Amino acid sequence: MKIIGVYSIKGGVGKTATTVNLAYLSAASGHRTLVWDLDPQGAATYYFRVKPHLKGGGKALVTGGHHLDDLVKGTDFAHLDLLPADSGPAARGRQGADQATAAAAAPPVRGL
Repeated sequence: MKIIGVYSIKGGVGKTATTVNLAYLSAASGHRTLVWDLDPQGAATYYFRVKPHLKGGGKALVTGGHHLDDLVKGTDFAHLDLLPADSGPAARGRQGADQATAAAAAPPVRGL
């Protein structure tokens, strides 16, 4: 087994595109490949047209809150599977949770 991580603190430098393309090339070469989308925005999950359903994210998986076999999703490509991004409010950070709460509590705007 080989593990490849793509990392940069700078945004917009092609981390997700690099990951998705490397994963595809690996799978196309016949290697069983798993992409673990740790980005709260879930761009790799979006690339592979998978709906994120992982609540609790990587932390829940690592601490035993989830079983890996139940969370891995197939993609449209042979030998290529995906562990989707966490779609819960905690993954979007505290600000995301506050915005979701505020949006749910806000009255609808009429007459615009």
